[in-house]
Amino acid sequence: MTGAFVKKRLLVSAGASGPFDHPARPGPAAMTTSAAIVRRTAFMLMLAPVLFARPAVAQSSQVSLADAGHRFMSPNMEAFEARRKTGMGQFIPDSTLRAASGSRLSYVLAQHLNGIVVGNGGPDGDFPISSRVCNGLACSAPRCYARIYIDGMEVFDGTPQQRNAAGVDLSRFKPEDLSGVEYYGGPAGVPARYAGLNSDCGTLLFWSRDR
Repeated sequence: MTGAFVKKRLLVSAGASGPFDHPARPGPAAMTTSAAIVRRTAFMLMLAPVLFARPAVAQSSQVSLADAGHRFMSPNMEAFEARRKTGMGQFIPDSTLRAASGSRLSYVLAQHLNGIVVGNGGPDGDFPISSRVCNGLACSAPRCYARIYIDGMEVFDGTPQQRNAAGVDLSRFKPEDLSGVEYYGGPAGVPARYAGLNSDCGTLLFWSRDR
């Protein structure tokens, strides 16, 4: 609302009779009406930036929701998913590990991986053993512990001299701390990067969760 329009309204309202019947001197009633018009105009001008900004806020929210659908995946997990699609080996994906939050990792491996037995060391820990040297719950010696890689780094190489060693204690790990697990029961199918002379007892690859 322009100043000229407001001035015109003031002059029109001033036509009412008053103590000083003068066109340029509005009476009390006219002045009250004019003041209300001015206040209303000022209020609308204050609201204008907010009213015009609303569509932009809604559009920004839509963009944010669309971007949220694209979850970041690390190079390690991209390679994990690529190997998973080949059908070689056995895999425990991120969704399964998240669902198993709070469980012992050894139970999760025993439930989802064939060909591996987790030796329960009681208070001493849980250790992954190839089931080919086990009959039921009893495993012959040497126990044939699986080789272990964590985030691509070998932490237990499974050499014959270590076959009756404790290997890696799985009780130190939690399912919710991992994004993926791979298991290859023997030399066949093991990715070239993780292949080795001691892979006959199996190879386990653990991938830490992306933070």
